[in-house]
Amino acid sequence: MSTVSLPPGQARTSELLEDFASRLDGERVRLGDLVSLLGNRSFGILLLLFAMPNLVPLPPGSSTVFGIPLMLVSLQMMLGWPTPWMPRWALERSIARNVFVGMLDKVLPRIRWLERWLRPRAVHWTGLRAERVLGGYCALQAFVLALPLPLANLPPALTIVLVALGLMERDGLLVMAGCVAGLLSLAIASAVSFTAAKVALTVLGLG
Repeated sequence: MSTVSLPPGQARTSELLEDFASRLDGERVRLGDLVSLLGNRSFGILLLLFAMPNLVPLPPGSSTVFGIPLMLVSLQMMLGWPTPWMPRWALERSIARNVFVGMLDKVLPRIRWLERWLRPRAVHWTGLRAERVLGGYCALQAFVLALPLPLANLPPALTIVLVALGLMERDGLLVMAGCVAGLLSLAIASAVSFTAAKVALTVLGLG
């Protein structure tokens, strides 16, 4: 399938990450360094980085750890902030270089495969006005993600990943796919919450 190029000088997401990895020279990788490198794509990449870990099994409570910064970034998008703001303690957070590179080795092939199909289209879904609406939508998904609900973390995480990739690659169709996935996420969260509440009431003898 032929692809439509991004605007001149705008690299693909995989190229940005590869360039960043090639310039690593310390033992640790700071979140602040990644935010500086990615510039105007920082909102999208932060959403992606905080959502992706939730696509794999995590220890109990981990979803809350990632859900809170996701809500912070999403709310800033909704408010129309030009660039994301993160607390200093968050920007100073770092991981071992070998762990970061190992993660990229696993993720980059999948991103490259997706980029074969992603291209600028329905770009009004990726503009500034759309970003503000999507910020609110992702904040809602991040709230669901942060809830300690069993089996309910994957759908909101997938929703945010799709929206983030769509924004970074200016692919409005992928953004729309993420929004549709988000409706499923909310339905699942509602069903799980209702079931959990019903079980709790039954156990307490109130049901």
